[in-house]
Amino acid sequence: MPKTVFTATDAAGFVHIRKTERSYSHTVVYLPSYDRDMAHADRNIKEDGSNWRFYADRVATGATRFLTNAEERAAEYASEAQAIAGERAKRVAFVRKREADGYYDKWQNAGWCGRPDLAAKLLADTQKWTARAVILPATAK
Repeated sequence: MPKTVFTATDAAGFVHIRKTERSYSHTVVYLPSYDRDMAHADRNIKEDGSNWRFYADRVATGATRFLTNAEERAAEYASEAQAIAGERAKRVAFVRKREADGYYDKWQNAGWCGRPDLAAKLLADTQKWTARAVILPATAK
């Protein structure tokens, strides 16, 4: 069966393209959320401390046989508090780099749908974690 090219143009004028044997009527596009990503920079603080303790313990007891870079991971920070602050700073820097690169201004595609009700369902899910989401009609070329 020949493949059909479906397109949809977002508010910024970018054309989203999908080449497939399936049939689509809509696509859902979204703008990523800077605020959500910055809030997530604090989500792994408990794990950051746990990871540092794990590697520090393995190095202290010599149980590093099956761990890659255990010594480097443990030596990266002098304390658990430094590990937590350092790992958070890395996540914040990553989000800020994305912002500088224009990531939060570019529409992303959440998925293509063959029915309006499926597009509405995907939209509802996507709106939970994005700055903005919309349904666009898909056009076969």
